[in-house]
Amino acid sequence: MLDIDNFKLVNDRYGHAVGDIVLQQVASTILGNIRENDMCGRYGGEEFLVVLNNTSRSLAIEVANRIRSRIAEKIININIAENFSVSVSVSGGVSYLQGRDSIKDLIQRADQGLYLAKRSGKNCIKTVDNA
Repeated sequence: MLDIDNFKLVNDRYGHAVGDIVLQQVASTILGNIRENDMCGRYGGEEFLVVLNNTSRSLAIEVANRIRSRIAEKIININIAENFSVSVSVSGGVSYLQGRDSIKDLIQRADQGLYLAKRSGKNCIKTVDNA
């Protein structure tokens, strides 16, 4: 689960049209860093849920960190009325299938990891799963 850091400030400062472009660019970056058989979708306002099929816990964390890094280094060019650009970062929580987990269990732990990442200063990936 990935959440755009300080996204409300983007919308408040630049408007929802710019926020929409940021959402599209973040989604594009995520999709560009996962495999064809993986899935990504918008989960909430500025949250994305990424499902990595047949992936180890360590690889899932590696992929999440690669996505986070690529988003943080990306300059998003905005061409509405005037040329300017913005940069954003994401925080994330990674959860891994354990035993007889339900989808609800996975999402709950990913959300807990995300919350931990936000509390840890943002622009990082955390997990609450047992190693």
